[in-house]
Amino acid sequence: MFKAIDKDIKLGLKRVSLAVDYLKLNQPHFKTVLIAGTNGKGTTAFYINNILKHHGYKVALFTSPHLINVNERLIIDGFPVDINLLKDTFEWIGSLSDKKGWNLTPFERFFLACFWLIFKKKDIEFFICEVGLGGRLDATNIINADLSVITSISYDHTDILGDNIRIIAKEKAGIIKNNSKVVIGNIPCEARSVIEDTLIKTSSSAYWMGEDFSYEIQFSSLEKAVFDWFGSGRLIRALEVPFGFTFLIHNISLSIMSSHLLIKLDEDRLRASLKDKLEGRCELLNYKGKKIVLDVAHNPSALLGLLKDLSRWEKDLIIFLSPLRDKNYEDMLKIAKLYGHVYLIPQDTERGITPEMVKDVSWIDLEEAFSLVEKRCALFVFTGSFWIVRKVKELFKVGNLFQA
Repeated sequence: MFKAIDKDIKLGLKRVSLAVDYLKLNQPHFKTVLIAGTNGKGTTAFYINNILKHHGYKVALFTSPHLINVNERLIIDGFPVDINLLKDTFEWIGSLSDKKGWNLTPFERFFLACFWLIFKKKDIEFFICEVGLGGRLDATNIINADLSVITSISYDHTDILGDNIRIIAKEKAGIIKNNSKVVIGNIPCEARSVIEDTLIKTSSSAYWMGEDFSYEIQFSSLEKAVFDWFGSGRLIRALEVPFGFTFLIHNISLSIMSSHLLIKLDEDRLRASLKDKLEGRCELLNYKGKKIVLDVAHNPSALLGLLKDLSRWEKDLIIFLSPLRDKNYEDMLKIAKLYGHVYLIPQDTERGITPEMVKDVSWIDLEEAFSLVEKRCALFVFTGSFWIVRKVKELFKVGNLFQA
């Protein structure tokens, strides 16, 4: 039922607007946060949700895509929504779409099903929503967000969003609503002027990373970091997180600033909220005494951030890469080769690249990859897509790691 929700993408708000008007979803009883950006959306959303939850608020969180189960995309008060309820609501929205002639795409049906379920929870106080693709014309932008976040701007989905940073920035800036607040991460100079134009047109207030708030890392390793956070005249010292990756701390800094604009932060509760980790993001596993890192980095900029950090702690990297054919896999491969020995892993999906497309790199399957892990001494990295992370996690979960 849900296999097609990330296919048949058609950007535009007209179809969703018709459905929202009919379903009377125009005036939510909760505050909303809408998060766009090339990379870092999921992490930023996760930690805003976690910070608010640790402060005692009832929060709904919508993210995409999912890692293992589709109901991970909607978390209400800390728990995934019931899968059967989600299925029933998805089918109901679909039947309404067919009956009313809305012609909703699968993703639009899914998002509206989730939005409807959140509306029915009268005790929800905040809705944290990750944009699906782009921003301006994404279905999630039907939300009149109280706070917008733009995490980063680089190249991805260039066939849809364009291959020019200014054009991409315009799509991301399209989530900024009139007279609202916007938290903005580190972005290229050419993107800033585009966002500044939007801020003027919408009479909105911006909070820029490096100007209005920032962070300073005091210590970092593969498994821990300590950093200070500065924002709005406030200094919070020695915050600890269970990883040392710079780009994740950047995203957490965005989450703290966003939360600061929504609620009064309590330092003890903030510290507690940062102890949790988001699956599939710089996730560290142990296999027969060997360290394995899983990360869903699926475009060149995300992969560069991951490997650049890993190379600070471990010079001998073996990288198992499984990118998608509709991403810039050529540049991803070039980046991976700069940081370690690379093996490509084929996918059992139509979106994965194939040995016929790339012939100058060793191809191995997952069983061969884990055999290599047993034999070699290095830090092993599985990355390039959600698919590869999902496959490895499923193997660990069922204990089926090719053992006789």
